[in-house]
Amino acid sequence: MTPSINYQLADIKEKFEEARPLMQEHNLEVGLPKTLEIRKEDYFEAQDYGHIKLFTASVGDKIVGYGLFAIDDHIHHKSLLCAKQTALFIKKIYRGNGIAFVKYCEKELKNMGIHYIQQSTTVKHDWSLVLIRLGYSKLEEIYIKEL
Repeated sequence: MTPSINYQLADIKEKFEEARPLMQEHNLEVGLPKTLEIRKEDYFEAQDYGHIKLFTASVGDKIVGYGLFAIDDHIHHKSLLCAKQTALFIKKIYRGNGIAFVKYCEKELKNMGIHYIQQSTTVKHDWSLVLIRLGYSKLEEIYIKEL
């Protein structure tokens, strides 16, 4: 029997250290060559100002996934409140619950008055077909270059 997964809006200050091993796992999986150096104080401050939201997926009292969204009005359209996914990760054994987690995040963000959600995928782990199935449309492609 698959364990029940609970989704919730979480306090970054309370969950940061618990989520750190997942962040490390996520960083390794997406293939970023750099050591993870999170400026947690910036996350805490952004949360205090309402500019970041953390959603967690948990089995019992253990976090098995998280979604982190930066919240702000659109730089070109100040009347539009937008959420930009900066990180979305679920442990491999629970990924069958990924769509439910994305839908939960969407519902909660909509209830917060968000007009648009920007989701991103990596080339190494491209789940864009899932996003398209959920009603997202491709807006842009982003390229990275190490200097």
